[in-house]
Amino acid sequence: MSSKALPYRALRTQPQYCKLIAANMVNRFGDSIDAIAYSLLMYRVTGSAALMALVLAINYLPTIVLQPIAGAIVDKLNKQRVMVWCDIGRGVIVAATAALHLLGALNTPLILLSVVGCSTLEALRVPAGVAIVPSLLSEELYTTGTALNQTLSRVCEVIGLSLAGAVEGLLGMAGALLIDAATFVLSALAVALIRSQSAREKDSAPLNVKGIIQSIKEGFVYIVHTRTLFALLLFGMGLNLSNVPYGVFATAYQTDFIGLSPTLMSAVQLAGTGAMALGAFLSPKVPLHNRAKALLSCGVSAVSFAILTQLPAVEDFYLRVGLLFGIMIVYNIAGAILSLVFSVTFMKFVDKAYLGRVSGATNAVLTCAAPLGALVCSALATVIPVPQMLWAGVILSAALFGLIASVKVYRQM
Repeated sequence: MSSKALPYRALRTQPQYCKLIAANMVNRFGDSIDAIAYSLLMYRVTGSAALMALVLAINYLPTIVLQPIAGAIVDKLNKQRVMVWCDIGRGVIVAATAALHLLGALNTPLILLSVVGCSTLEALRVPAGVAIVPSLLSEELYTTGTALNQTLSRVCEVIGLSLAGAVEGLLGMAGALLIDAATFVLSALAVALIRSQSAREKDSAPLNVKGIIQSIKEGFVYIVHTRTLFALLLFGMGLNLSNVPYGVFATAYQTDFIGLSPTLMSAVQLAGTGAMALGAFLSPKVPLHNRAKALLSCGVSAVSFAILTQLPAVEDFYLRVGLLFGIMIVYNIAGAILSLVFSVTFMKFVDKAYLGRVSGATNAVLTCAAPLGALVCSALATVIPVPQMLWAGVILSAALFGLIASVKVYRQM
């Protein structure tokens, strides 16, 4: 596999894929605009941190339970049409949530219904969005196209997060939700404008319960019997688990052990998101094979987590904060490169006819890693200080480095 990706200007020959990128950009912008507003709204409606945590946990269920089913269904449907209707559906749900809030009629069951509805539609859209890519993008441009998609999506996220406070201040929580609803409609329009006959192709097999069950089974069998893909799935699980300790304890770590204010915490989040955009943009320009990029990124992650465990011992506040910013920027650049390596390798090793069902099964398995890891971390945190919990990230990142360095199958990355 070539170590040199084609330049970004080569994507000018892929106008249909650029429409897909545009749809993803407005989606990410809208979601980042209403991220804070939606969290606050859930907390005010439920009136309980425990209930809010339950709602957020339930948000994982459609991805874990429904994505294998959704992936099997998507392979039998018109992918483009699925994406359009899922975007419209999510826009309607978010707009209805905003309207109910304005009317004072929003309650816990309705907010739960809204979350489950959006998550269910997203469970359908994600495998459709993966399965449609080969019909819009030449294989030699997978790395460049995926990098540009991730870069621009992250840039839109940074812009959205930067504007979120001002939008909420001017328009309120309902206004932020309505902007998100509008971006779903714009996304649906961008996808509807895609002109590619193969993007509309569907499996000729009948769409019935027996056929769907068979497709789900075929997806998992395909993963198990495709050695490189199975190894890639193990790698993805390890990658997700390595990020769990910091993800779970980031707020406690930053406030109690680093001493950050809410403003500085927001700045760290923005810096990290911007670094992910930079990492995605730079990845095709790094003259290394995907395997070498993965090794480098895992090494950087292990070192970053190791430094974070010792950072609270730094006495000078400004040095401590400066080091945290630096570490998070480097860590997120490496994380973006690693994510790109995973996505591109996945696209290249999965048969186009199986992309929907395999991506659904894969996403479900990978998503399980986060809540399971969080439960383990929560239990261990009762006896282990938060900074020391980050050693789990060091160990897992080092284990991933060892796997990629020593196991033959990863040389195909």
